Amino acid sequence: MVGEFLEGLGDTELVSVQNRAWLVVRLFANDPSDASTASNAGNCEVFRESGGLELPLSSGSGGSAGYEASRLLCQHCRVDGGGTLERVELFGLRFVSAESERVLARTILDGEGVDPRSRYPTLITPNVDIVLHLHAQGASRRLERAEGAAFVLPDGAPVVWSSRLFGKRLKARLAGSTLFAEMWPELSTARRVLMIASSQELVDRLGGDTDNLRYVVAPRIEVGDLVAVDALAKTCVDHSIDLRPEFIVIGLSHPKQEEIAHSLMAQWDRVDAPVPLMLMLGASAEMYVGMQRRAPVWMQRAGLEWFHRFLFAPKRLFRRYFIEDTQFLKFLWDQWRATKKTRL
Repeated sequence: MVGEFLEGLGDTELVSVQNRAWLVVRLFANDPSDASTASNAGNCEVFRESGGLELPLSSGSGGSAGYEASRLLCQHCRVDGGGTLERVELFGLRFVSAESERVLARTILDGEGVDPRSRYPTLITPNVDIVLHLHAQGASRRLERAEGAAFVLPDGAPVVWSSRLFGKRLKARLAGSTLFAEMWPELSTARRVLMIASSQELVDRLGGDTDNLRYVVAPRIEVGDLVAVDALAKTCVDHSIDLRPEFIVIGLSHPKQEEIAHSLMAQWDRVDAPVPLMLMLGASAEMYVGMQRRAPVWMQRAGLEWFHRFLFAPKRLFRRYFIEDTQFLKFLWDQWRATKKTRL
């Protein structure tokens, strides 16, 4: 059946993404509608069952006629037979359900666990704030990107508690800061990594550049300043041409780090290497080196890490935690009602 799928679909090639083989089927036609029609020929049983993805059409280079559609077959073309991670669908996202950050870190470092339905090589860590932002009016593009992430971590105790309300129990909270601590010793010594850092102080505390590790210090970027985002992404791509990183760690706040990640993807054709997994981990590195204090373990386990942060920055965080985040209760109620109606 795979042969039937490939027959007549045009050029093919194997590329490697996170130690996994992905078969790229390229289709060429004279105009977008022809390419779309041709790509639909791939909707055979093998393709549907494989979790294959159709990428957006792109115009031919140099102004010449011709359009290209690409498909990725992620399951029938795997070379590592790698492990899988359980997913729980909640709030329109497919959250990873794992026992601990250590288990997850090992899975990712081994090149396994990518969501077969993913469209983007990204790891995101939604907490209550981010869930609300993704579902806010006018945020449909951000939600679509989050829905297509390779790894979605439940980085917030209320998210885990909410899963029980909907009968979709997540095994544990998976904190980005803990995941960074689990992965960094190997990332910084045995992998090719590009890190977008929030400050030069952070770079100095992490040890600076090495043969396999490069840092780019992000300038101050306002939310929505896409010109500055694209400029930073260009600088990162310039560094990646010879480094060919396996991972990119983005240590900025939401939603700036997501905008940077997708700008990087748009410019990655200048790098002769697959797009690496992009770990969007916010201030995790700053906590790792002690620039920011993390809550005691007992507060983390009790779901009170947010309160610990509030105690150290009450003026800045009062509105977020005691006004904006209270909307999460209404959001849960609306989600629960929608679920009940669907069941009826």
